Amino acid sequence: MEDWRSASRAQDRRLWQTLWCVGAALTLTLASSILVAVGDPGAEVLGRFHVQQAVLLALSAAGTIVALRRWRALRE
Repeated sequence: MEDWRSASRAQDRRLWQTLWCVGAALTLTLASSILVAVGDPGAEVLGRFHVQQAVLLALSAAGTIVALRRWRALRE
């Protein structure tokens, strides 16, 4: 019975670690996208682009934090 639990726990750790890595990559990509759009004065960017990217960034960062916390909790 313990083997099943430890296998399940290892899978859970792997899942949350993967989600954390994907979330971190997505968060960095969105942040750099916003910085590039803001830093290029010649680019015509609609206001809703910034709102859309900011919302996606907030959701991505929140999901990444949750995944990191779950991964750390399962490591202990």
